[in-house]
Amino acid sequence: MKASRSFSFEKLKRGELGISSVGGAYLAEAAEFCLQHHSHLKPVLIHLTGHLRDSASLEWGEHIDAKSLSRTHGDLKRAVEDGAYGIAIVLATGTTGIPSAMKSPQSTGFDYWLTSGDERNFFEARLEVSGLLKGNQAEIAQREKKKIKTTGRSDDTQLPAYIFIVEFGAPEARIMKRVPGEGH
Repeated sequence: MKASRSFSFEKLKRGELGISSVGGAYLAEAAEFCLQHHSHLKPVLIHLTGHLRDSASLEWGEHIDAKSLSRTHGDLKRAVEDGAYGIAIVLATGTTGIPSAMKSPQSTGFDYWLTSGDERNFFEARLEVSGLLKGNQAEIAQREKKKIKTTGRSDDTQLPAYIFIVEFGAPEARIMKRVPGEGH
């Protein structure tokens, strides 16, 4: 399958997607670590499923020493979570037309705000993310169902929620869009 879209971590690493350059580089590096864990070559073909059915080419930077990567991302659970955030931010900003992300406080029912930076409509959507190092379709569907319920807690915002389940083995990004009041 040939990729019809192309994405890169470069804007995230440069701090152009709302996250600082240091924070963005860390999230991108965690994603790269998880992709390299499965011996994916760059660019990798990532399958987009759910709301958006497509395939995309995902490019990342220079090869980083495997030993340094494993020392930095020794907590694999955390690496998967952070890497999923990196991929979700890159894909969300690239597919929704909303140019930046902003970390939300814990317990809001979502991980990031998607924002245009426009003072009138500063927050435009919610972004909820989950990551799997290796998972099957049943596990992805289970995570999706849980995240749909989680985003329901913040429906009072009246903003759409984008749910991203990132699976690094295939790799795949399941993308769901839900509007407040749907799918409880």
